[in-house]
Amino acid sequence: MTERRLTGVTERSLVVLFNTDDDLISGERLLKSRTEAAILRLGPAMREYTDPANIVRVRDVSQLRAWLRSSRRRPAPTSFLLALKAEFDVHHQGMAALASMRVRVPDLLSSGQDQIFVLDREQRMVAFFGHWPKESPRRLKDLLGKRKRDVFGPEAAAVHEAAVLRALNGEEAAYEWNVTDVPRPVHLFTAASPLRNDDGVVAGVLLVTRNVTPLKQEQLEIERALKEKTSQLLEVEFGVRQIAATFQRSPQGNVEHARTSGLHTSAFLSRREHEVLNLLRRGFRLRSIAQTLGISVETVRRHVKAMFRKTGVHSQEALVQLFSDTGEQS
Repeated sequence: MTERRLTGVTERSLVVLFNTDDDLISGERLLKSRTEAAILRLGPAMREYTDPANIVRVRDVSQLRAWLRSSRRRPAPTSFLLALKAEFDVHHQGMAALASMRVRVPDLLSSGQDQIFVLDREQRMVAFFGHWPKESPRRLKDLLGKRKRDVFGPEAAAVHEAAVLRALNGEEAAYEWNVTDVPRPVHLFTAASPLRNDDGVVAGVLLVTRNVTPLKQEQLEIERALKEKTSQLLEVEFGVRQIAATFQRSPQGNVEHARTSGLHTSAFLSRREHEVLNLLRRGFRLRSIAQTLGISVETVRRHVKAMFRKTGVHSQEALVQLFSDTGEQS
């Protein structure tokens, strides 16, 4: 690279760019031996000094030595800032791209669907970027310079003001709200962030609002479906509890429940118990019942005792009388 001359320019700090690390190290040693000026590396050169008039690009140490000899008649720099040419160029290109982006930011923000308001410390809306819906009953020019309470009223503006106050205190905040005075009501989500000046002091608030109506509708539909399923499950649970309660009642309670609910009392008996009961009601003795059914007398006794337990009675006569009272037919 050719040397950049600083003829006629009085500068106290100078950026020197090298092609390689070795040249940079050698150049640093040379400068320390030739000057009392401060010699800094990389960071400051890349961040602070981008004016081409302050930059010297050298091919190697010999060119730097030649530049030092030719610059004796010029005011000596008070500091030399050393950097690699490749790193500096990347940084310079990035800074140029960032500067271009800053110019385009308003256009980029306005191309999205979000609504972006800037509020000052008095909560007045002082700037807007983004998409303004055509169906909105309010005109943008009528909002700028006003506070939320001037537009929506104190009660409706409370949720906005609470979030803005948090942002003015340096916090992030978010909230949901609805707009109902439009042909189709919309559900909105707003994020509030503090805006700081160069000194780090909160100077205002950035509000970014997005229409989340489709998402809200899907959420409500899911909640509605869950509520319906829950209701169905509760109905099933209620039925199961009724069945469980039936089996947990006392034997007398089972018979009474059967009477009052229109159920056959014999529904609580097994098929064999029903056969034994039928023969008892016809006046058969236990031995005759055993012979008729082809089972042992002891087995007949077990069935009778099981019916005692289920009905709460304690004799064959009471058992026969109980089922006679229910009016059930064998």
